[in-house]
Amino acid sequence: CMAGAFPTPEEGQNDSKVRVVTQEELESKTGVDGNEIWLSVLGEVYDVSTGKAYYSKGASYEFFAGKDASPCFTTGQFNDEGMKQELNDLEDAQIHSILHWRKFYREHQTYAFVGALHGIFYNENGQPTDLLTRCLGRLEKIEEGKETSEL
Repeated sequence: CMAGAFPTPEEGQNDSKVRVVTQEELESKTGVDGNEIWLSVLGEVYDVSTGKAYYSKGASYEFFAGKDASPCFTTGQFNDEGMKQELNDLEDAQIHSILHWRKFYREHQTYAFVGALHGIFYNENGQPTDLLTRCLGRLEKIEEGKETSEL
């Protein structure tokens, strides 16, 4: 679970530089007027337009469209209050749950990786921020602990 280990680009794409998505661009991708639907988890932006039955206006997960609502993936609060949860305050199991959802989007057959969201998880160059690095570092220690306790 390395911070900068993005999904493998499609054949022929330049993988040396990840696309950086602005908050404004993400917010415009909510499926309104036939527009694409994007969401972000831990700063990784995915095009989930093929899942409009889930993410479009009036659908059960419409809250996620056009934003990074990472804390909501673990709290179950699909609202602005749920987004206020600080990642540093989450328990290890909760961060693990968010990573589970990131893996779901990374491995989904039809949802496509778009780029890194400039903000709290990635900087303007698409590099992981200290917050993301710390969260993922915590999980790596937990995983290492599990492996050694199983020996």
